[in-house]
Amino acid sequence: MKVIIDNNLKADGIEVSEYAGKLARQYGIIHIGDAINQLKKIDNNKYDLVTLIDSLEHFSSPLDIIKLVNKVIKHGGIIFIESSNAKAGFHISHVTNIYLIVILLKHYLINVDLRLYIYMKVIISIMRVILFLKKDFLQ
Repeated sequence: MKVIIDNNLKADGIEVSEYAGKLARQYGIIHIGDAINQLKKIDNNKYDLVTLIDSLEHFSSPLDIIKLVNKVIKHGGIIFIESSNAKAGFHISHVTNIYLIVILLKHYLINVDLRLYIYMKVIISIMRVILFLKKDFLQ
């Protein structure tokens, strides 16, 4: 959020940790609480960009989160997902990079005008996947 604010853009976010949320408030509007409930409160087609950085793997249903994010992002908007492998620990849904890619392709590869850029990087034996998704294919 700091990078966005430093470039004179508006930003807001969702944080489940009250402590982290209070720290982040200096950079924008932070909604503290359960991410699913917070996403449901947001107007449709509100955002140009939504980021899910090291968070998707902590949800019991990552696909439900992606569907909710898809509702709040504008047509042509971008969803940026970065995720560690489940082996990194503390992951509820055991999302691995392969699983993340498979659920996205399985559920959204029907009408594909798809620009999916996958970047995998090994950092201390943790695989990470970064996905840039255009809303146009998330229908």
